[in-house]
Amino acid sequence: IRLSPGASVAGRVVDRDGAPVAYARIRVDEVSDGPPRPGSSTLRRQRAADAKGSFNIAGLARRKVRVRAESELAMSQEVGLDLAADANVKALEIRLEHVGTIAGIVVDSRGRPLADAPVSAMSRPDGFARRGFSIAPLDQRTAITDVTGRFTLTGLAAGSYILRAGTAARSRSFGPRPSERQDRVVAETGDTSVRIVLPAAGRV
Repeated sequence: IRLSPGASVAGRVVDRDGAPVAYARIRVDEVSDGPPRPGSSTLRRQRAADAKGSFNIAGLARRKVRVRAESELAMSQEVGLDLAADANVKALEIRLEHVGTIAGIVVDSRGRPLADAPVSAMSRPDGFARRGFSIAPLDQRTAITDVTGRFTLTGLAAGSYILRAGTAARSRSFGPRPSERQDRVVAETGDTSVRIVLPAAGRV
């Protein structure tokens, strides 16, 4: 059995001003022919850049992929590559352009702040495009509330996002049950006073 050589992607991650971003996270997803199946993942590789923002990801399949990067405060647009046509991309520059934020508080049904609660701004599914929601380059951005119940989500592109929150005890089963979907909170980048109220079940 003869295996064909894999593809590779190398380059660097920079901020909006072109300065290298140390230890940024780079993600490579394959491009599927149709909508992803529930529970499936398109992730193929995930690496961290070095101290100078440089990265080299090898062993990739020779097919179309999407490359994205993020830091603690910013994230990039997706970059589409056809590794079947060019199997060795050597000077890819990924710019972390999105620096939008959404901030607010998570409280229980009595209005008491909830500490250590996970909060996420979710990328919208394809169906949301027809409803006017924006696309987020990464699957989701997450934050944890502080002792006062406050949170700040960072690295967001301008637009609308669906926010979800859960209690610390339920973080492993994060996300709304189908019966709770009407309780999802929609916020815009730049919002600073979002209020998420968790019902008695402990999540929204």
